[in-house]
Amino acid sequence: MRRWMSCACCWFGGNFARKGGCVGVKLAEKARAAGLPIHVTVASILDCAARWTDPSRPEFFEPYLKLLDAPNVTLFKGAPNAKVLELSKNAHLSPLTTLGDTFGYSAVESMSRVAPVIATSVTALPEFIDNDNGVTLPLETSAVGEWKRVARPDRNTPAVEKVFADTIEDLAVGAFRACVELLNNPAKLAAKRQAARRTIEEKFDADVAGQFWAEVYLDSVTRS
Repeated sequence: MRRWMSCACCWFGGNFARKGGCVGVKLAEKARAAGLPIHVTVASILDCAARWTDPSRPEFFEPYLKLLDAPNVTLFKGAPNAKVLELSKNAHLSPLTTLGDTFGYSAVESMSRVAPVIATSVTALPEFIDNDNGVTLPLETSAVGEWKRVARPDRNTPAVEKVFADTIEDLAVGAFRACVELLNNPAKLAAKRQAARRTIEEKFDADVAGQFWAEVYLDSVTRS
């Protein structure tokens, strides 16, 4: 019998629906069905009312919210940032399966704590998350990188709810497959963890950025 390592996934986001919390709890559901030791921690105020991504009928989200009570799901409702950083430090992976973000700050925080991010291919996320330092799940996007299903005026219709539910299911399947692959290959997960931290050091180091902009400022003053 194969002996699987356990896998802790931490998902963060005030907006539970828009930022992919529904994907996180469906990932946990799939892990239970497969008998795999994947535990999902959710830190969120559980908002499900983003006007540009979410179906508008509150009842639509009840099945997803009920999954928060599952034995392999832990909820921190409204956790402060210090707690989020602590959870990131203790996680193997950090899903940010968002349907709409300009920039995923929680992804940067997770990667700085050596937790690779399972991200969607929207807006700025593909600029610093790839399949070396994390996992990228595809979404159909516009020319500016937004999910093509955003800002629909008919969010109260069954058609929009089906699109949302189908998208959540597709992303949950992708996230589950990624977790299974990494559970089966600890060396690959370790490499991703190292690459995640290295990416933050190279792209988001405050001292390096400060020195760069200081030199730009001094150069502009000298030239004027």
